[in-house]
Amino acid sequence: YWTKASIARLKKRGLKVIAIAGSYGKTSVKNYTYDLVRTKYRTVATPESFNTIFGIAKCLEYEVDLKTEVFIVEVGAYHIGDITHLLEMVQPDLGVITGMARQHLERFGSWENIQIAKSEIAVYMDQVQGKLVANGSDEAVVQNVEKLGVKPTWYSTSPLATLGASNRREINLSGARAVAQAMGVSDSQIKQAHVREPKN
Repeated sequence: YWTKASIARLKKRGLKVIAIAGSYGKTSVKNYTYDLVRTKYRTVATPESFNTIFGIAKCLEYEVDLKTEVFIVEVGAYHIGDITHLLEMVQPDLGVITGMARQHLERFGSWENIQIAKSEIAVYMDQVQGKLVANGSDEAVVQNVEKLGVKPTWYSTSPLATLGASNRREINLSGARAVAQAMGVSDSQIKQAHVREPKN
């Protein structure tokens, strides 16, 4: 349908798509990634928590144009299969998995189902031979990705970092840096980037 066809058309002209999934950290990683990647490319990111079909389609229609080089999309899930459905629509070149947590158990029914749903991005990126960037400081992510036999670029933070909000920020920033590097942004461009703090 329209969104999928439109993205396919833009990808033929060179558009790269980054999709970000996970139980937590999605919006922060997306915002940091946007600030880093736009130092090199004309970049559009879905606003706030626009992570459903309608939110993504609206952003695509009003903000992405022929000059856009990178489109960063946050993908949300309420059920098993939701993430796969969104990924088939946006056709990412690079996928990110930020974390798995026992949130929204009422939607998914079980912790196992949450892990299956959040792992869909790893399965998809493997199938399309795209790149996967994954949070190596989240044990559930590590276990599930390794179980699938997928080889991602892992990110985490220094083991000496203290737990708490600043550590979460460091992990999210580390994820954004890993994505930017995978997209060909140089270390000097990353260092020069003005990274804004996401609004709570």
